[in-house]
Amino acid sequence: LNLEENQNNEKCLYCDEIFSNPLPLKVLKYLHDIKTGEVSANTAVEQIEFCRIHHGEKEIIPYGIKKKYPLDIDFINLPNRILNMKSEILKVIRGQKYSEYCVNAIKKIQEIG
Repeated sequence: LNLEENQNNEKCLYCDEIFSNPLPLKVLKYLHDIKTGEVSANTAVEQIEFCRIHHGEKEIIPYGIKKKYPLDIDFINLPNRILNMKSEILKVIRGQKYSEYCVNAIKKIQEIG
């Protein structure tokens, strides 16, 4: 299994998801760590973590980029950003301003109960 090249649409041994081609650096690093024994490939935790990483790199990150989500979150300035948006957030909460995210959240809450 030549995961670095992945010319043949190789699948993950754990979840059968086809790896992207070329493999993202984060996935290559994790595979390197498995091969060198830095992390074990035999524990369920490591298997889940590996699948979480390759799925995130293939599906979640490209989706976020498409939606123009930031790649890095500035957690230090996040409280100030929220305070600056307080009036807009309150309008959404009170139903005075439309928010697709709010509509989707309400739908999900109603589905779950």
